[in-house]
Amino acid sequence: MKKILAMALALLFVAALFTGCSKKAESPSEPNANDVASDTTEEVKEKTSADNTDADSQTVKIGFAIKSTGSSFYQALATGVQNACEERGWECTVLNADMDITKEQENVETLIGQQVDALLLDAIDPLGAVALVKAAVAAGVPVIEVDAPIDASAEVITTVYNNNTTTAFMVGKYIPQFFADDEIDLLYINFCDPWPRKKNAKRRLTYHTFLEKYKKVLKLGGQIHFKTDNANLFAWSLPEMESCFLELRNVTDDLHANGPVGIMTGYEEKFYALGTPINRVEAVVVTKTPRPADVKDEGEDNDTPTDDGKEQES
Repeated sequence: MKKILAMALALLFVAALFTGCSKKAESPSEPNANDVASDTTEEVKEKTSADNTDADSQTVKIGFAIKSTGSSFYQALATGVQNACEERGWECTVLNADMDITKEQENVETLIGQQVDALLLDAIDPLGAVALVKAAVAAGVPVIEVDAPIDASAEVITTVYNNNTTTAFMVGKYIPQFFADDEIDLLYINFCDPWPRKKNAKRRLTYHTFLEKYKKVLKLGGQIHFKTDNANLFAWSLPEMESCFLELRNVTDDLHANGPVGIMTGYEEKFYALGTPINRVEAVVVTKTPRPADVKDEGEDNDTPTDDGKEQES
């Protein structure tokens, strides 16, 4: 039990790995993400050192069933988990399902067969993963839910999630520090937080201050492809884009009306199954002329989402 407790506590610092999946330039008013990750790691190591001293000498084996490594985020996540285990002298096996549910089941069965001490599961399907968790628990393998939700009926011992709202906001805010001017050909904004309150419009990733940052790093002729299930956000975003001199093309309020179009995200597949229309637009940079500056709104500097991704009361 002490070994399992030590693993559960130590894996909490995997959350810090999410903030390290991409580099961000430091801001005077905000902590460096790498410093946060480092501090969190040291705190967890201190808390778990006593338990590891008492644990037997058998090597701890961690299994990570990840849904995909098809993006830099998931590649960094897999590498981060492997590095975290290596630092503690643990074995780590990462198996990639490539978004195939059958392969995910086989991967979980393989890791159970290897008698791992704990299973990290980045599930493809919240309901389908319940049976996988049940099989692991029946074999005496505790399961930790990573990045993707599993139905509440599953007996996971803890969860490690990325705060997508805050992450997307910070990437949008600091994108000129990630890329050089005129470096990007295409930028995707998929299913971002709508921030429905009028006073929080400036936090929307299609707000004009964000759009001007995107224009800066996009090439002339570069495009922003924006998709959302939120009709109100979409209707609000179109004139906002036009105000930044972006040319709107292929505007639709029901992308998949005649069947699936292009590659769908996980959320998009769920919306499509529910019959929820998907709104989409291609916004093209036809000029680098910036939008005329507005008078700064009162309280505009208070534009960072809270840690839980909820809207701030101001």
